[in-house]
Amino acid sequence: MKNKLFLSIISFLFISQMAFAQGQGSITAGSGLLFGSEIEQLGIGLNGQYFINDNIAGQVGLNFFFPQKEEITNIYERKRSIWTINLNANYYFDIENDVISPYALAGINISNLKSENDVLEEFFGDEISRKTTDTDFGLNLGAGADFNVSESFVPFGQLKYVITDFDQLVIMAGVRISLK
Repeated sequence: MKNKLFLSIISFLFISQMAFAQGQGSITAGSGLLFGSEIEQLGIGLNGQYFINDNIAGQVGLNFFFPQKEEITNIYERKRSIWTINLNANYYFDIENDVISPYALAGINISNLKSENDVLEEFFGDEISRKTTDTDFGLNLGAGADFNVSESFVPFGQLKYVITDFDQLVIMAGVRISLK
């Protein structure tokens, strides 16, 4: 089921690019702070958009959640870091408002979780470490809005639900600048 859904989204993104690639589009780049609800971590996100037409933008994003270190007991601690790559299609709605530009988004998500579990050396004399890495593919579904305060400086907010083995709601707020 996941493979069919994954292929459907890839096909949609490819067809959208082919159908509208003839038009001249604007390009934006942005960054912002984000929060993952399930992992309860803050992070930083970077993204870029290419407007295929007035309503559809292809978006590429990288999210890095701040590493988390927690002491489970006095002899055991866990370190965890997570990053994601997101490929989305954003559909901007035509509304009668010059300040707010709402959009819906759908796309694919690649999540990578790296975990390191350590038994502290005070207990055994030597530190014992076990590292694991897990990568998962999933879907992004969400919505957001750009706040058009100037032509080159655009604050935005976004909510998306990531459907993977690492299911979670990701909230992001940041600023985009116009490059073209």
